[in-house]
Amino acid sequence: MLPFGLLAMLVVTIHELGHALTLKHYGGIVPEIGLLFMFLMPAAYTNTSDAYCLVKRRQRVFVVAVGVLTQLVIGAIALWLWHLSVESSWLHPTSYLLLVASLFTVALNLNPLAKFDGYYLAVALTGINNLRSRSFELYANLLKGSPIEERKSDRLVLATYAPFSLLYILCVFGSLFSFVTHWTLANIPMTAFVLLLVWAIYYIFPRPR
Repeated sequence: MLPFGLLAMLVVTIHELGHALTLKHYGGIVPEIGLLFMFLMPAAYTNTSDAYCLVKRRQRVFVVAVGVLTQLVIGAIALWLWHLSVESSWLHPTSYLLLVASLFTVALNLNPLAKFDGYYLAVALTGINNLRSRSFELYANLLKGSPIEERKSDRLVLATYAPFSLLYILCVFGSLFSFVTHWTLANIPMTAFVLLLVWAIYYIFPRPR
């Protein structure tokens, strides 16, 4: 797992550099490049917000898409090295892990329901900024009977995106809640019970101000 994690970090770093260099190529400004923790693992990130200032939509699309294209190129090179290498050499398992890391991060990044490249690619392709919040706002206005100010050409995209996004959020947080609950009850049931009891006491009998 450690070599896989390190190779995945390498792939993501090259991916982010692809965003930065492409934005610079089109005359944009890259104000920040750095590291953050994602799923308890360090990962590179690039601030490409200046891509919204690019006039041509195809340039905005390419700034977002180049990260995934970079990963596919890395995956293709890794597949080529894996076929060429001898099974007994260190290059064989390393190139295979690099291939898996590339494909795994591509699948993760292309998900348009999470705020990764797939989401921003959908924003660039549709031209609808703040896609997620506007899609939920569309349904909120429908329920309240408020006037809908979105363009007719955007309404179908927004109406389609919101239910899938909500289902994805419920599945992710439901799975996390189920995992945490199962682990807690299996490993520290008494500690969890005491913490829940203390919370219930403070909730039912709040301290007077």
